Amino acid sequence: MTNLEALRAECEPYTVAQNIAEKALADAGLVPGDDYSSVSLIAKSAVNVLSRFLSLSNESEGGFTQGYNREGLKERLKTLCKTAGLDPSGFVQSITIQDGSNRW
Repeated sequence: MTNLEALRAECEPYTVAQNIAEKALADAGLVPGDDYSSVSLIAKSAVNVLSRFLSLSNESEGGFTQGYNREGLKERLKTLCKTAGLDPSGFVQSITIQDGSNRW
């Protein structure tokens, strides 16, 4: 399995364009055609690719439509961040609601 294949596997079921996948791998210092060898760098690349989908609700191209479950994607990103040793707050914003019970 190559780095490119491993990245695409991590991004499933989301469809990632070839140039975006290759750029994410290059940014992580990986060569797309080299043998897959770094779980954490592939996870880092996947975080960089998948975080782009958070701004979309769906995508259509050539009669093909792909919808996005934002909460599911956020959870996937958190898991990948843990694998890559990244702080998920840079990619997934958590909203904290305070009920006012700690005012004093």
